Amino acid sequence: LDISAMESDAFKPEDISLMETLGGLLALAIDKADYLEHTSQTRDYLENLIANAGDGIFVLDPAGVVVRWNLGVERLTGYSADEMRGRAIRYLGSLGVFPRAEDRFSRVMKGERIEGVEEKTRSRQGIELDVVLTMSPIIGPSGALAGVSAIVRDVTERRRLEEGLSAMHGRILESEARFMEVIEKAHDAIFLVDARDSIIIQANLKAEEMTSTNRERLIGRPFLELHPDEERDGAKKQFQETVRTGAGPSVDFHLMDGGGPPRDVEVTSSVLHHGGRSVVQWFCRDISDRRRAEQEKEALH
Repeated sequence: LDISAMESDAFKPEDISLMETLGGLLALAIDKADYLEHTSQTRDYLENLIANAGDGIFVLDPAGVVVRWNLGVERLTGYSADEMRGRAIRYLGSLGVFPRAEDRFSRVMKGERIEGVEEKTRSRQGIELDVVLTMSPIIGPSGALAGVSAIVRDVTERRRLEEGLSAMHGRILESEARFMEVIEKAHDAIFLVDARDSIIIQANLKAEEMTSTNRERLIGRPFLELHPDEERDGAKKQFQETVRTGAGPSVDFHLMDGGGPPRDVEVTSSVLHHGGRSVVQWFCRDISDRRRAEQEKEALH
């Protein structure tokens, strides 16, 4: 505000006081205009954010009447904002849309916050959906309760995926149980060996019998300890070849027997995935009788 005069002492003290007052009022008016413009921009931004949010959002006034219904909840339920604005919350329940919302609205109006509760809802097309609902009080400028906001997230696909994964996990566990049952009843000694560190993670009943060692003492040991020192390099190469190619050739080794001399065994190996990791199946078939018969035949010859 710029005020001037041609002569000196042209303004009396009351004139100056009036102009200072006027300047202050103009400054307040400008500040208010800036504030209103900023508030309008913020409101428009928030309105746009709410309208286009991925989650469904609707707002109820203190009487439980719908005053806002965004695109997310339109897509979820099949009911448009024009149809739902001005409707009482009990109307939603009669449609099968958020059937427990009226009870939850009453609880929020008493000061409670409903956060992340799961419920079923039904769309206009009759499709049943799983949703997660959060309802919160809206506090007005005066501090009084001005209504309730509700955020709805569709978790139908996630639920179906979780159920599918749960069923698949059950089938895997069942399959692994059958697999272990087959291994347990096998006539060959079978060791399951971790492909990364060559440590025995499982052994069957025949393995206990052929090594004269219970499985609690076998599990956790390096598999190379199953073979005599002079054969360990060969067993290691067989193991590495199996890990690299998925299956190793049939090789004759000796298997250490804690109750007597080493047994003659024919070893075959292959890789499988078990318990979430790569495992080498180390099959040891006892060929002591066959080797003894061959030796007797050679001696006879």
